[in-house]
Amino acid sequence: MKLPKFISNNIVLKITSLNAVVITIRLVISGFIQWLLATTVGAAGIANIGQIRNVIQMLTSTSTLGTFNGVVKYVAELKKDQPELSKLFSTVTIFIGIGSFISATVLFFGASFFQITFLVLKTMSIFSDFWLLSFLL
Repeated sequence: MKLPKFISNNIVLKITSLNAVVITIRLVISGFIQWLLATTVGAAGIANIGQIRNVIQMLTSTSTLGTFNGVVKYVAELKKDQPELSKLFSTVTIFIGIGSFISATVLFFGASFFQITFLVLKTMSIFSDFWLLSFLL
């Protein structure tokens, strides 16, 4: 790919211009997918998809027990110290396993409670299958 001289000499401009291309492509694809969803499932379907995304994001952050920010920090600090880095990864793996197990157990055994609670709140469309979400973790 041929870039103008002032962009290819400056690394920040090079990264920014290439990132702008990627963002533009993602924006166009996202707009097409939203249009496709709007024509197929309608406004209620798009709202349900948004709720499903929020539930999955909530379950992901709950099951990882908030370790991602710490991992980024300590990997940057310990990138030269391999034994400590190995300890960090094994500890985080154990935390994620425990968090996923707890989240899956709560969802599996609490599925009927969540279904009844959210049916009363009239958002039954996505919360009726909490037991299925427990296996996605």
